[in-house]
Amino acid sequence: MFFLANKSLYKQDVLIYAYVFGMLLFLLARNAFDIHFPVALFLLISCFPVIFGNNTNIIAVGLSCIPFSTGFQYKYALFVCVMALIIKNRQRINLSRSAIFVFVLMVWEMLHFVCGDFSVIEFLRCFAELLFFATVTCIDFDEIDEKKIFRVFSLCVLGVCGIMLFIQMQKYGFDLMSVFAKNNLKYRFGEMNSDALNFGLNFNSNCLGYICNFSIIGIVLLIARKQNKKMDYALLLLSILFGFSTLSRTFLVCLFSLFVLYVFSSIRNLKIVLKKIGLVLCVAGTIYIVLLFFIPEIMQGFSNRLNDADLLNGRNELFYFYLNHIFSAPQYILFGVGLQNFQEKISLVYGYLQQVCHNGFEEVWVAWGVFGVLIFFGMLADMVCSSLKKGKNEIILKILPLCILILNSLAGQLIRSGIAMLSLTFVYIALNAKHTERNVLIR
Repeated sequence: MFFLANKSLYKQDVLIYAYVFGMLLFLLARNAFDIHFPVALFLLISCFPVIFGNNTNIIAVGLSCIPFSTGFQYKYALFVCVMALIIKNRQRINLSRSAIFVFVLMVWEMLHFVCGDFSVIEFLRCFAELLFFATVTCIDFDEIDEKKIFRVFSLCVLGVCGIMLFIQMQKYGFDLMSVFAKNNLKYRFGEMNSDALNFGLNFNSNCLGYICNFSIIGIVLLIARKQNKKMDYALLLLSILFGFSTLSRTFLVCLFSLFVLYVFSSIRNLKIVLKKIGLVLCVAGTIYIVLLFFIPEIMQGFSNRLNDADLLNGRNELFYFYLNHIFSAPQYILFGVGLQNFQEKISLVYGYLQQVCHNGFEEVWVAWGVFGVLIFFGMLADMVCSSLKKGKNEIILKILPLCILILNSLAGQLIRSGIAMLSLTFVYIALNAKHTERNVLIR
């Protein structure tokens, strides 16, 4: 019986890692060597581990859509994942409170058809990430191997970053120094391939930094629980290096917060705290030496970014604009304008195109009013409370992804960002992950 279980697990491993390799290979061929493939091919590749895989593989494919999000029509892949999870778990699925929160938000959004044009297809696309999250919360967590999910996610992030770096180095004769020295040391990794059509790898640098932070979190959780392999240290260092190369100040703040929380997650045990401080210093020292001696342009670029006169980069003006909008009329305070066609509705109100909201709390309020704020953040609070009921051990470690999600949303988008919403599934898995080794049921 044990042999059969191991053989089944091995097949599942082959399936998911073949998917990762295949996706990265085709993305490299299309974006670096201009070999054209139909976008539907990527959706087809993602279907194999979903149809033939277990719950872990399905969730891993869903979360891999975060780094692959600009490469293909990932929302359709999420719908396939949702249907596969429901079908495979149809006799054991239980409606969770998180799913109820999501359905309430969907009903609330539907009521906003009075605010403008309403499309059922666009409505479902807006909620693709939350529907995937809701479905994952309804299945038995004992059938989920979070270790594999975190590791697959990190491999996908680094694979995409590697392809993007390769493309940039192609343009500069594979001279790494020239890549990061361009634009007077103001080049930010992620600003590439901007003229690419048909789902090229186009990332906002802050967004890429956010993705790297989640790659780091997954590996840190494995290390903290002593579930890591030797290769995980390499994944951690590379994720930090790529994150630094985005020159994202938000990435730096989130990374610092992440390591502070990691160190003090064992505050009652001085010996463990000292070990963690030693590990953090070792990682920081390695990153510093690599950047200083091999890519000093990144260090100089970060220094220039930190010395900018406007550290908020105009976000304070956007904050006050949307704050004034919220309190300009009772309907905006209570009801909002709706998530669908959010920006167009704001533009119609003021007669000109306004920049997107760069504060997650404000964004929720502008879209759904105070009721939406209570429901959405109530859902996040309920997730934490549910985790506490299962045990308070490692709670600081468990809330790391949620803390990074909230920190990032203070300077960026939340419900209008597919990547941020898809991260909620990552948050849920981290909150429910168990410290002890366990046998994962194979379905």
